[in-house]
Order: sequence, then structure tokens, then C-alpha cells
Amino acid sequence: MHLSRRLLLLGLAISLTNCSSCAGPTPSLGPADGQGGLRAVSVKHQGTFTDDVHVAPGHLVVMWESLRGWGYRWQGEAPIAWERKEGGQLLVNGKLVGVDLGAADANDLRELVAKQAGQLSVFLCDAEITPAQSAAIKALAAKEVVVRCASPCNPKSLAGLGEKLHGLDLNTLSIEEARAYAGFARIENLRLSEREVDLAALSELPDLRTLDLRGATAIRGVEHLAALRKLEALTFPELPIGEAALRHVAKLTQLRLLDVPSLEAGDSALAQLAGLTKLEKLRLGGGAYGEAGASHLVKLTRLRWLSLSATTLGDAGIAHLSQLTKLEVLWLWNTGIGDAGLAHLAKLANLRTLNVSDTQIADAGLAQLAGLGALRNLDVSGTSLTDKSVNALSKLSTITWVNLANTQLSDGAIATLRERLPNAMVVGNEQAELSDDF
Repeated sequence: MHLSRRLLLLGLAISLTNCSSCAGPTPSLGPADGQGGLRAVSVKHQGTFTDDVHVAPGHLVVMWESLRGWGYRWQGEAPIAWERKEGGQLLVNGKLVGVDLGAADANDLRELVAKQAGQLSVFLCDAEITPAQSAAIKALAAKEVVVRCASPCNPKSLAGLGEKLHGLDLNTLSIEEARAYAGFARIENLRLSEREVDLAALSELPDLRTLDLRGATAIRGVEHLAALRKLEALTFPELPIGEAALRHVAKLTQLRLLDVPSLEAGDSALAQLAGLTKLEKLRLGGGAYGEAGASHLVKLTRLRWLSLSATTLGDAGIAHLSQLTKLEVLWLWNTGIGDAGLAHLAKLANLRTLNVSDTQIADAGLAQLAGLGALRNLDVSGTSLTDKSVNALSKLSTITWVNLANTQLSDGAIATLRERLPNAMVVGNEQAELSDDF
């Protein structure tokens, strides 16, 4: 994958637990509000794109404190931003609200129990759960517990958590083994990785709202997805997903997020998704669909985040996207879009992030983006842009990040842009090899 694109992907990586091995390309919606108290998502590799993370009202955000040290700050819609402190403490405005076992041992937990002033809203654990840790967990007045089995853990050690258990991130543990957890049937958030997954086992989880299959090596029983009527977020792995699978997905009418990174289907497959009118975030990577397929997406009027990259969409397909006026984030790299397509995108007044890297856009078309007053992040890397585009780029006064790597812009032109856009990070060819663990 193009390195600058990988950097962008990691810039949007979010997972439901705070872990060193969970980073991936997909932004996730927090679970819906319920009676179990406040919910949370944690953000690790935000990078420059902090303001592309959308969290539903009433949800909290965990930001690693180290990111603040690098100069990044939360710019999302959530009313409260957490900071993850050393020792696994999660604080809101200096008040302890949760713990992360990824950085806390049993002794740390005992200290937290002693200091505790009021009920913890969320308890996140990201480590092997030992009997000592389990005992410390039970002493905490946590409303909810999300468990990640990062290494072999003993399900029986959590038997006392009961109805507090609301989320599981299964790495080395199978669904069958996870049934030993008390309250398994009440799980609302589930992540499965590093194994073959038989979705038939999910029939025991009627309350499931978030299903993350990103790390699965194979999937069986896709037809069982249709039974998960409360599912709001579904993420598939980097495995071929065809039209037959989408027929079952189309029955999940509560979906707000759908991520299919490796679609192997054409225009007719997109027609099946037209009924998912609650979708806010959608990725359909790859696939041999074009204008006809894009025409079905205009019914998804709630979309704010859309990725149709590495497809045959072209300018004609882009014309339909101009009707999705709530779009804020749009990924169209390697889609064959040209200057005519940019003219359609100029109608998206709420657009904040646009990725048209590795496309056919040229200097003349770039000027059409000048009217996008909300645009913050722009990736035009891998295109044929030259020094002639400097004036058009300079007019994008709201830009805070622009990627010009692997274009025809000279070093002098890049320097000029940095002078004219003092509040923006301008990525040139000399910065194209930034580490992807940003």
C-alpha cells in the first residue's frame, strides 16, 4: 500500500479497547447509549486526524497522554475527553473514572480502590486477567467492564463480573471458550481476531451492537449475521466479501457503521445496501462498481464518512456522491477521478477530509476546491500536480494538513506553500517516509 496512505489510515485508527496491537484503518462508532452507564472508545494512533473521530453524544473518549505531548489535541464532538495517565488511570478533568489494566497490576488496582471516590463509569482492561487482578476488579464499583484477552487468560477468573461485562476482545480465546464468562449472553461489543470464526455461535448474543472481525483469518456462517437485529457497527476483515454476504448484511437495518475493506462485487451488490438508511460510516474497498453502483448510495443520506477507494468509480460515479450533503470525510484514492469529478465534490460544503491520492486530478481542477470552507485535511499525493497548483492550494485557508508527496511540485513550491499556509502541515517528498506507527 502507498506509504502516505498507510499513514492516513493509521491516523483514523480507533478500537474499543486501548491496546498496542489493535491499530487498524477503521474508525469505529461507540456503542449506543443504554442503561449500563456511560460508554467509551479509546483513541491511540490519532495522528493529525484527531478531528475525524466522531463519537456519539454521551460517549467518552480516551486519548493517550503522550499524544498531547506531541502537540495533538482532541477536536471531536464528544463533550468530554479522557486522558490516559501512567499507571493505567483514566481521568476526566482530573477525576478518576476508569482503569486500564494494560498499565496497571493488582497492586495498582488496590491503590485505586483505596482512592476511589464514587462509582467508576467504565473499566477497560488490556492484559491477561490473573486471579489477583480479578479480585481487585470486583472491589471496584465499575458499572461496566470491557475485557481484552491479549494473551491466554482464564475465563473463570472473571466469573464474578456478571452483568457488568459488556464487551469482549477475543484474541487467543475462542467464542466457545468465552462462554465460560458470566454474562456472556449480555455481551454488546465483540472483537474476534487471529482465528477462524464461525458466526453461528453469535446466535447466543441477541444484544450485540458492535462486531469487529478485522483480525479473523476466515469466516463461516455469514448468514447468521441476519439474526443480530440490534447490530449497529460491523467490521469485516481483509478477506473477499461477495454479493451473497451482503444480502445478509442488508437485513441489519440498525447499522450505523459498515466496513467492507475487500469487496468482490459489482453494481448490483450496492443496490442491496440502499435500505441501510441509518448508515453514517461506510467503507466499500475494491469492487468492480461504477456509476450504476454509486447511484444506489444516494439513498444513504445520513452518511458522514465514506470510503470508496481502489474502485472503478470514475467521474460519472462521483456525480452521484454530490447529493450526500452531510459528508465530512471522503476517501477516493485510486478511483480514476479527474478534474470533472472535483467539480462535483465542490458541492460538499461540509467536507473536512478529502483523499484523492493516486487519481487523475490536475492543476486546473484543484481550483474548484476553493469553496470548501470546512476543508481541513487534503491528500493529493501520487497525482500529476505541478508548481502551477500553488496558488489554488494557497487559497485553501482552512487547511491544517495537506499531503503533496510523489507529485511534480518542486521543493521551492513546497516551501512557498509552507509560508502561505503557516497553520498547516505540508507534507512534501522529503517527508513521504514517515513511520506508520504515528
